[in-house]
Amino acid sequence: MWHRGSSYRRNWGLLMYVELDVFSGRPNPRWELSSEQARQLADRLKGRDLSPPLELDQLGFRQFVVSLSPGETFPLPSRFGLLGRVRPVGKQTKGWTWTERVETARWLLGTSAEVDEEVREHVVNALTEEEKIPCKPSAPPFDPNYWNDKSRIEKNNCYNYAANHASDTFAQPGRLCGQQYTSFDCDNVREAAVCDGLRKDCVDKARKVALVIWPGKDFHWYGYHSNDFWGHKAGKTKARNTDEKGKVIDNPETCDRGPYTSFCGYLWVPQGQKVK
Repeated sequence: MWHRGSSYRRNWGLLMYVELDVFSGRPNPRWELSSEQARQLADRLKGRDLSPPLELDQLGFRQFVVSLSPGETFPLPSRFGLLGRVRPVGKQTKGWTWTERVETARWLLGTSAEVDEEVREHVVNALTEEEKIPCKPSAPPFDPNYWNDKSRIEKNNCYNYAANHASDTFAQPGRLCGQQYTSFDCDNVREAAVCDGLRKDCVDKARKVALVIWPGKDFHWYGYHSNDFWGHKAGKTKARNTDEKGKVIDNPETCDRGPYTSFCGYLWVPQGQKVK
């Protein structure tokens, strides 16, 4: 057990609290972070300007408020606000991309047992609503040589390909946000990808991707290219733009997909999206 006088507590402290500023009539949820969670939050916020909590008056989610107990010393202010729901709607908070804001909110909510699923969903929706930026569909050119390079081909799969991010981890939907899919069906895999940061609607610059399922067995992703066709990468195999009959894919809904018979629809990958 770490004691208050230990160097660990002096460096990182164990008493860091998060308050979800969301309710009106009842007390806000408030919880203590573990020492590891406190360290992870400090790492996430490294180099960012942190200010006192904002004075916000809207109903519903307003901000997260982080505070340290008296005497605790962190490389952070003793009390500050995070992800404040600023007005006017559509104004992006300085220094944070939409993806970073939503991913950080999901992470913070994931450290609490005090916040139920309905409130969690409300917080994410509130952050989503503030970014009503016109859609500017973006698509990378078809570049199979990048994915087929021997340094990447066996370490990246269809999810990496669709997100256009070579994580070298054989990425899985939901792993980035800590809520990986639990079954091979459209809803479960889709929501895991949304948890990672993929969008159900196009906002700002985003790439259109398609999800399909081999029912009960596996998932597969296609990504749209600026060449006006779709590409994909099946597991450790080479990236290609053809379906199972060798035809160029102009529509993932109607192309030959082998056993991946369930078409789950489209999602949008924000620019700079990462997967894990």
